Amino acid sequence: MEKNTLPLIVIGILGVLLILWPGTTLNLVCKLAGIALLLVGASSLYQWWQDKDRKAASAAQVIGSVVALALGLWILLHTRAFESLIQFVLGIVMIAYGALELYRAVKDGQGTVLKVLPIVALVLGLIICFKPFGSNIRMFSVFAGIALIYTSVTGLLGERK
Repeated sequence: MEKNTLPLIVIGILGVLLILWPGTTLNLVCKLAGIALLLVGASSLYQWWQDKDRKAASAAQVIGSVVALALGLWILLHTRAFESLIQFVLGIVMIAYGALELYRAVKDGQGTVLKVLPIVALVLGLIICFKPFGSNIRMFSVFAGIALIYTSVTGLLGERK
């Protein structure tokens, strides 16, 4: 199994969950992101506290920890706002993925099909970024699920080459 296979499988599973249970899955992902940031921030702050030297360079660690804690708490308290932000972030990730895969396909001289697939990912990313669904989170979740499944399948097919 290649190193990129597991993340692609997870992306595909997340896509299926977003289609089957759009609101619940998106809400759960947001809450898990908030909890993860709280854990990372608390762990980093604890490591800083245990460090006997506490050099000036570790001030960045404290600042990063506090930012992670604050962001995690904000996400947990304002999940709906974060759901809207996720739309934009997912769109940017899809655009970056499509651009990278298109670059690889052109650089490696791959066939037309392997050049078209990343273009579709780019278009899906643009659609997600510009929110044609307005604030309809359910519609966005289903569309995002389809985009994630597409990304997963094309990524897994690309790894088989």
